[in-house]
Amino acid sequence: MLTEEQSLLWEWRIPFVIGALFFRKILYETKAFEVQKKDDESETISELLKYPKAILIVAGLTLEEILAFYPNGAFFF
Repeated sequence: MLTEEQSLLWEWRIPFVIGALFFRKILYETKAFEVQKKDDESETISELLKYPKAILIVAGLTLEEILAFYPNGAFFF
């Protein structure tokens, strides 16, 4: 199905992909990790909201870049 060049480049990766998908389905995270993950998610947002000026600066710079990349309002059409 694959040429020799394609086999050399891709064939060895197939078992790793299958293994990764298989183990991702059957393995579960520990309870301690799940608790820490939930705490980190809520803490991240609350920490981020402590810096509204920085958020506005980043949003403004991003908007400026978008508008410069799409001249003449082509972004909106």
